[in-house]
Amino acid sequence: MAERREEVLQEACAHLTSYLKFKLQLKPEQHNAVEYLLNQDDVLAVLPTGYSKSLIFQPFAVAASIERKEPQTVLVVCPLKSIIEDQIAEAVSMHILAASAVNISEEELRAAKFQLILGSAETVLERRFLDILKDSCSSLHRKLAAGLVDESHTVEMWTGKRYFISNQY
Repeated sequence: MAERREEVLQEACAHLTSYLKFKLQLKPEQHNAVEYLLNQDDVLAVLPTGYSKSLIFQPFAVAASIERKEPQTVLVVCPLKSIIEDQIAEAVSMHILAASAVNISEEELRAAKFQLILGSAETVLERRFLDILKDSCSSLHRKLAAGLVDESHTVEMWTGKRYFISNQY
């Protein structure tokens, strides 16, 4: 199984490399985080600024889709609109379907049209979003590969509350 996971991860990196101007090589910490996510384990990656933490969830979104033989969705909670916009632009440049949670329709959300959905904690905790996530008939419910928090240290600062995303809706 570990051998197959490594093949899937290499295939995902090769896919992303085909859209980049350089060969994508994950750092050991990034590689380990993606492997743990593929194993559906919890991951806490505390990495320095500029360490390309997005190169954890971008290859993971592609690898999860390859492994499960159908498009998967990764939900990324980000604190700032500018980070969300930058992450979407970067993902789109690698041909990953990505969108902001505030800009997608209810139908697109239900259909899990995007591989990456990025949004603030406030947006992700809105009733419309949570109802779709909890609806076992929605594709998003079935295809949600992971919920990730980027810049998690800011979630409490910005909201004044602690939020935890759990696979136990």
